[in-house]
Amino acid sequence: MGEPLFELFRGDDHGIQITVKDENDLPVDITGWVFKATLSLNPYGADSPEGVHVDLEPLTGTDAANGEVTIVLPHEQTKNLVPAMYFFDVQREAYDSVKTVFSGRVKVKADVTRRTG
Repeated sequence: MGEPLFELFRGDDHGIQITVKDENDLPVDITGWVFKATLSLNPYGADSPEGVHVDLEPLTGTDAANGEVTIVLPHEQTKNLVPAMYFFDVQREAYDSVKTVFSGRVKVKADVTRRTG
């Protein structure tokens, strides 16, 4: 199964920073690109409700011009995850095409602090 891409605690925010580079290892201007990330127990079929789903608006600004995007898996969604190994991928939409930027497994660990009020 291999090493997970990363680990996160259930209920935490988790940021993933991506820098898109060309074949010469230079940053690509990703202004206007859309990114989507999904964390799911089931890699087959439609996005399942038990996972995390993040859709970014078309990117703008200096970070986008420098090929940089940060995707945050928000605690509002990670708080409902069960501790387990999940499937994860990030896709980009640009130039009328969709491409998976990377994928792999992510380990979600149990958290201890779980206040209800």
